[in-house]
Amino acid sequence: MFLKVPARLRASDRFCTASIPYVLGICISLTLMLSSCGVTQQVAVQTLEPAKVDLSSGIRRIGIINESMSEMDDQETSELEAWVRYSDQNLSEEAKNAALKGLFNELTHDTRFDSILVLHQETSLQLEGNQFNDGIPWEQMEELCKKYQVDALFALAFHETDTRISLKKTKLEKRNLLRERVETRGHEITLETLIENGWRIYDPYNKRILDEITLKNQLISKAKGEDPLEAFQAIEDRRDSVLSFSSKTGSNFGSRLHPQKQTISRPYFIKGSENLQKANEMAQAEDWQSAADLWKLDMAHTKPRIRSRAYYNMAVINEVHGDLQSALELATISNEVYDSKMTKQYVLALDDRIKNQQQIEDQYLQ
Repeated sequence: MFLKVPARLRASDRFCTASIPYVLGICISLTLMLSSCGVTQQVAVQTLEPAKVDLSSGIRRIGIINESMSEMDDQETSELEAWVRYSDQNLSEEAKNAALKGLFNELTHDTRFDSILVLHQETSLQLEGNQFNDGIPWEQMEELCKKYQVDALFALAFHETDTRISLKKTKLEKRNLLRERVETRGHEITLETLIENGWRIYDPYNKRILDEITLKNQLISKAKGEDPLEAFQAIEDRRDSVLSFSSKTGSNFGSRLHPQKQTISRPYFIKGSENLQKANEMAQAEDWQSAADLWKLDMAHTKPRIRSRAYYNMAVINEVHGDLQSALELATISNEVYDSKMTKQYVLALDDRIKNQQQIEDQYLQ
């Protein structure tokens, strides 16, 4: 295999392979990012970062609850405002269900869980005053967990929508009784809707909140009509947009339990020797076999700086192919041969990646 380092330098004869489904077969993108001017070129590498939320191995059965209060607003409003508020109240209930379903669908992809239950009937858990910071009494949550034999509760802690209405006069075309298009006066309505979803993960038995996050988005909808109410009724995409966003918040909340893909850039040397320059031509043509063969030749170069660059480039190509341990060994040699800020930073970066990979494995194999 062209990426193997000499036997005296490498710790093993194989590339490392991840031991969990999420790490097995790390996706690598070999997109050249910059032009070939300067001393280095960039290669893009897609990595995995540890999950933002680390659950214990004892959490195998999940309960999903809705603890948000329904919005009630009895204040006096105009007819148009009343229509918008009534629409928002109905849409809010649909949005909550969409958010819970989005979370459920995301969690079902996690093989660590034995069962996932959506506890729709537990309306008694809803908080008075819709206060996100107070939470449900631990005793009540523990009773609920025992009732349904679940280990933790994933909660939609609150759901809020706030809509601002703007009206302006405009002109529009309509057909008259003769089916002719005529210009008439009308109104254009703009609805700016702010949606906020608050989420929590409760561990009732240990009385801990394992995760807490608020996700928000602003949706803008516009339409025209002869009068404001007709303009409001002409809005078509608002419901779908609200439900789509709500579903995504549930999915995004659940995805915090999974490793996150991230794209990073790694520089490699393209100048300093004839082999480095030729290897860059091979790399740009995505002929990494030939590029690596030329870099290997410069690993025995008489000049320390060139040797260091050759070792560095071989470290990068090993990282690109997932062999982080060999990459670290080569980067360390590169830094020892010719000490520089760039080589030091790369050694530290690879060390962090190896620790992250171990953390990901621990999250799924604990």
